[in-house]
Amino acid sequence: MTDRGGNDETGIRRNGMAIRIRVTGVFVGEPTNTTYETPFREGDTPKKVFARLDKEKALGRKFFKRVLKDGQATFLLNGDRLEIPEALSEPLSDGDEISVLSAIAGGCCDRSDGGR
Repeated sequence: MTDRGGNDETGIRRNGMAIRIRVTGVFVGEPTNTTYETPFREGDTPKKVFARLDKEKALGRKFFKRVLKDGQATFLLNGDRLEIPEALSEPLSDGDEISVLSAIAGGCCDRSDGGR
């Protein structure tokens, strides 16, 4: 469902064919939970979509280029893990959703005491 401005219930503008990008986690020291929708173009690949969003500075200057170079994020296409860099050239379809999730690190304590 969209409003008069073409925005759906999440507030994202929908105008025909599109690809949705979800970015969640901590990137460049900042927590991020953002969803973008970009028009689908025939021949789109994840690499082309990321380059387009970087050019538009959707998440700042060269965000996707930095995240890909860093190698610490997980990329999903419609919920399935993408093997990077091979999958960057795979064709996308209208309605696809790419998720970018930051690596999760944890642990704060010395476990030599048996976890107590």
